Amino acid sequence: MIDLLLKPSFVIPFVPECLLMVLYHYVVHIVVRNRSQFKPSFVVLIVLGCIMNTLAFGNSFITARVPRNTAENDTFSDFFKSHDIINDIENFSWIQISHTLHYSFAYSQYFYHSFFCLNRFIGIVFPKNCEKIWKKSFWPVVIIIFFVPILIVHRILFGRSFYRIGENGDFFWIDSTYSRANIYTIMVPVTSFCTIFNISVNIICYLKMRRKERFVKYPNAHISESYHTLSENPIQMAFHARLLNEILNGKYLVTTRIFHSLDTFVYRVSDLNSSEQLAMKMVRVNIFEDVGFYNEMEFFRNSKNINGIPRLVDQFYYMDQFACMVMTISGRHLGHHLLRLRGRAFDEENTLRIGWRLFHILCDMHEKGYVHGKVNSRNVLVEIGWSGEIELTLIDFSHTVEIKDSPNIVSEPCPTVWHSSISVMTGNPYTIYDDFVSMVFLLMDTQDINPMGNDPQLFPSLKQAFHENPMEFFDEEETEWIGVLYKEFENQRTTGFDRAKIETIFSNALTLQSSESTVGSQAESYVNPRSHITYYKNNGSEWIY
Repeated sequence: MIDLLLKPSFVIPFVPECLLMVLYHYVVHIVVRNRSQFKPSFVVLIVLGCIMNTLAFGNSFITARVPRNTAENDTFSDFFKSHDIINDIENFSWIQISHTLHYSFAYSQYFYHSFFCLNRFIGIVFPKNCEKIWKKSFWPVVIIIFFVPILIVHRILFGRSFYRIGENGDFFWIDSTYSRANIYTIMVPVTSFCTIFNISVNIICYLKMRRKERFVKYPNAHISESYHTLSENPIQMAFHARLLNEILNGKYLVTTRIFHSLDTFVYRVSDLNSSEQLAMKMVRVNIFEDVGFYNEMEFFRNSKNINGIPRLVDQFYYMDQFACMVMTISGRHLGHHLLRLRGRAFDEENTLRIGWRLFHILCDMHEKGYVHGKVNSRNVLVEIGWSGEIELTLIDFSHTVEIKDSPNIVSEPCPTVWHSSISVMTGNPYTIYDDFVSMVFLLMDTQDINPMGNDPQLFPSLKQAFHENPMEFFDEEETEWIGVLYKEFENQRTTGFDRAKIETIFSNALTLQSSESTVGSQAESYVNPRSHITYYKNNGSEWIY
């Protein structure tokens, strides 16, 4: 044993390889421990790879590492000599198993990397169905990685494996009565195919992500310009630097800037009395009579205790230059979650749940006598509530007016943007149905369905084409219900609002195979739109998928 450990040819690769294996298992341990933050298919592949690589590493000592570093008179030489072609007369021995696994793991490694590439490919190209596909494919993947390779090299198992000594007596190596040439005749084309497959799917993934690059680089292409964060001038930079960590109105500690434009600033503040995290909106006094700020203040004053709507906490002036209002706002906006997916779609079940919640928030607003006027992905905040469930909050009431005053809304920039209905864009008075249509466009955004494109000049014509035949753009069964919603809301402009009918569309939108049905049963149940929005955590933040 000592002579083996003193050989540089054995020790030099052995020590770093052992350290790397320890690090590898530690990484796998971290992934498994935090598996709620990763996609299930990724975790499964990581665990399968760990099992395969650990077995391959251990088996390599029997088939290659130790015999290759054992000379004729070393410690393990007697063992290898007793299992040469002359002395080993057993028809079946554990050496044959180890030798079979030696070649089997070579195939397993290539198959495993192919599945890893395929997982990435499906996640990028078919994001909506990725986890469903992998959930159904678990056992086929296991069989292909671990058992198909054994079928390919089974002749080694039923042949005769033994050790040979080198010509100079300075090493041993394992051999088989099954020709090595036959082994490589099969292995070369299989591994070559896997390599070409991996390169091909990775190239496709790269090109797919490049096509999404413009969406990521210019994420606000179909969102109102009023949401853009504008470049700062030196005066603004000095103002923000001064304001951070300052205490306003005697109790609000300014901690983080959330948004700024020319005359409007939004900051995260902490209430020193209650430690509650709040949002503070500041508007220059010289535009205090601006319709948008006035609309927001009036809405907060007259509409309280609406679920999914922020609560106005305080209002005051700062340095006689800014009017400030403090409200309960937390979480990231839905558009941020969409940007993280780099143009891919949410799971259609989550889109259904988001739609159900937004619909009822808007219904509550309408019952209070107000229309929102600007429903889009950047005006919906996502956070985890006290129960651990994802909650949605509707924000930005700068275009919110009483329903009887809603025609005034057409004078604002809102009708010219991506989320506006064709009715509003053509100059008709704003109604509750235009809120709902904007909500439908938001749901389309979560499914990466964009028939209007990103060029504002083309919005009217493309939106008109969509309006005339909306179902043409919902070619997948899982998204047809969104098109049905659009048609129903437009139909109710003339027939009158029917809440129950809309709720029925939501309730019957998606079906799934019943988990309680027996094998071969076709029993189906509907996805409950009231069910929890699914998410995972990453670096302390929640992400919808």
